[in-house]
Amino acid sequence: MLSDKPSHIAIVGGGFSGVCAAVQLVRSSPAPLHITLIEPRDRVGLGLAYSSTDPDHRLNGPTWVHSIDPEDSGHFTRWCEKQDLFSADPQALLPDGSAFVRACRLWQVYGSCLP
Repeated sequence: MLSDKPSHIAIVGGGFSGVCAAVQLVRSSPAPLHITLIEPRDRVGLGLAYSSTDPDHRLNGPTWVHSIDPEDSGHFTRWCEKQDLFSADPQALLPDGSAFVRACRLWQVYGSCLP
């Protein structure tokens, strides 16, 4: 029998990976959870890699690896298409079809997943 008392989980690092871990834990848990993200920055979700405001900084992987949902690897790519980012930033698209968008854009999509 599951307890009504929430389990408490601490995640060290409130960047992209920490946020993804928290979201997936909440989505997949049959019982209530209390999650604490331990992050020294003022804003959870940015982390070191995504806190840059320099427009020349790009993600360190293609858009499909930056989806917050492992069941839907195209989520972030579709969001970029809906925002018309590829038209505004044609250098993001590579000949093989992969896309490396500016790092500051990632927060705009997955930041909305946080309560």
